[in-house]
Amino acid sequence: PALKCLAKVYGFHPLAMEDVIDTPQRPKLELYDESVFLVLHSPELFEGNYGLELYSNQVSSFLVKKKNTIITFQEHENKGRGNWVERVRERIQNDVDRMRSRDISYLLYCIIDAIFDRFFPLLEFYGDRMEELETAVIDDPVPALIKGITRLKRDMLMLRRNIWPMRDCMSRLGLLPDHLVTVDTKTYLRDAQDHMVQIVDILETYRDVSMGLLDLYLGATDAKMQEIMKTLTVISTIFIPLTFLTGVYGMNFEWMPELSWHASYFAFWFVALVIICFQIWLFHRRGWL
Repeated sequence: PALKCLAKVYGFHPLAMEDVIDTPQRPKLELYDESVFLVLHSPELFEGNYGLELYSNQVSSFLVKKKNTIITFQEHENKGRGNWVERVRERIQNDVDRMRSRDISYLLYCIIDAIFDRFFPLLEFYGDRMEELETAVIDDPVPALIKGITRLKRDMLMLRRNIWPMRDCMSRLGLLPDHLVTVDTKTYLRDAQDHMVQIVDILETYRDVSMGLLDLYLGATDAKMQEIMKTLTVISTIFIPLTFLTGVYGMNFEWMPELSWHASYFAFWFVALVIICFQIWLFHRRGWL
């Protein structure tokens, strides 16, 4: 009922209200008569069952120029101090950049800028996470790391899916008529667009790194397996001549002169130890050990 009342009072288009209710929607910018409808996504981290997990909080904003009003809806409530609502509220209370005396479109810019600012600490967190995973993969590529790498790739794809459509939104905002978005606000929007391009560049780099982590893990696992196989091969090679000797002297022939020797048992072990020592020396000399 409250949404219907707002839609009736401010003349929100029914399609726009559907996008507000049916979440998540792709980031978009729509122009309805004298109002602007903007959908963005603010990335948030929360403590889940498997540690910190990423989710996307849809932020839908209506700029109603004739009523000099902006109405914003967010999909999930976030009470943390670092959320975009708190940042915009602080700018209004402190009258940053003479905000209270500016056009209403400047408030829309502040909302956009606060949402974009959420990406930078998030990307810093994922940058540190990638370094930790890379170090762990190199030191000890245990199977448990696959889960962390997969989650990292999934989060990078989610961020990329949300940020790329925002580029089109920012470009279209700069082309809106001046009576909706003033020239002064468009100057600030260009600065926000530069921030978004920086976010995209960092995100593309992190996406490539996250894809490479899986290859690094597979390569490290193969190298570890090769070391294990090399060790087993060396052990098997050492026992090949010993197996031959025991096989020869274990046969039940009637006449084997060595078996009648008084020191044959000690001679066998002497020969076996000489063969083992020689093979170990040879493998070490060739760098196989």
